[in-house]
Amino acid sequence: FSLHATPGWANPVGHRKDPRSGDYPPLGHLPKKWAHYKGLYLQGDRVVLAYTVGKAQVLETPTLETSGSHRAVVRSFRIQRDGSKMTLVVMDLPEGADKVTPKGHQVTIGHGQDSSVSVQARQLPQGSEFHVADGQLLLTLGAARGSDEFSLAISRETGAGINGSTA
Repeated sequence: FSLHATPGWANPVGHRKDPRSGDYPPLGHLPKKWAHYKGLYLQGDRVVLAYTVGKAQVLETPTLETSGSHRAVVRSFRIQRDGSKMTLVVMDLPEGADKVTPKGHQVTIGHGQDSSVSVQARQLPQGSEFHVADGQLLLTLGAARGSDEFSLAISRETGAGINGSTA
């Protein structure tokens, strides 16, 4: 899976159009009111990225989980919410993706006859939903205040996730 050099979150009013100009990939920072990188931290053998999206404080930890031959990239989030809806760009749809099937907190993206990508959400905040726009898989978190913790497991296989978990 991939995500082109575009903003990974919609701005605080829900727009995703990149305001930066110049050659691709766009150069420079996003406006601080949109998103602001604060740094990275080590927690044991894990990296924690710290940034803001609007007024929300975000901690994100990317990891690789394996179980037998099953591998998944897992993005874990802890977000201190400000009451606004938030839209995360999960991934660009693979070229040739011919079917996107959301089912609860799991999305399967068909790519040819034998290949698919699965995105499984764990502990999504209430009111969250996956949707597709402009060739990207998006996750919108419903308006809420307080702290939310959830994760997304992205893999090439469908069905049971890492450690047998399902959404």
